Amino acid sequence: LMLDQVLVLEAQKILKRLAFGGGGMGLGTDGDAQFLLANCYGVGGLGLPLDREKAFSLYIHASKQNHMESTYRAGVCYEIGIGTRRDYGRAMSFYRKAATHSHVASMYKLAIILMRGYCGQTINMKEALTWLQRAAALATAQNPHAMYALAMFQFSEEFAENTIADGSYALELLHTSAQMEYLPSQVKLGELYEIGGNGL
Repeated sequence: LMLDQVLVLEAQKILKRLAFGGGGMGLGTDGDAQFLLANCYGVGGLGLPLDREKAFSLYIHASKQNHMESTYRAGVCYEIGIGTRRDYGRAMSFYRKAATHSHVASMYKLAIILMRGYCGQTINMKEALTWLQRAAALATAQNPHAMYALAMFQFSEEFAENTIADGSYALELLHTSAQMEYLPSQVKLGELYEIGGNGL
């Protein structure tokens, strides 16, 4: 137990030195270390106290160094009001910054916000579909949501005026995301195989 405590304290010290550099958050700091340290403060991990304000501050600093996951997390903090006050305008700025750097979760988030008019945004289906298609093209096993959403978009009557339905493309998206073990895609494919139609 004593050795574990010593190792945790040493890990904290190294992570803080990388995150803070020579004492400030400017040159010589590491965006990855700031991101990891922010996560630790955000959940009270690595023996650190839960401090959401400090976590938010670290995400902001890492974002300034073009750490895109931190940029996305800063957007989430602004959207929900975690560690800072709720500010939809700033949330959208951070989501857009990360999305323009091909951050999949940010592209998906922007698509859903613009599709539904969340965060005080005007519904913009054309832009939403563009972000959704970009997110689906870059989807990974960690972020398969866009493929499922784009497939549902293809099947939905609600959005018929914004896209030409393509059942085979929708099935391809569902199969790919199902192979990534995305449960909603697996369930939808099961339903489609059960009832037939849509090219099955």
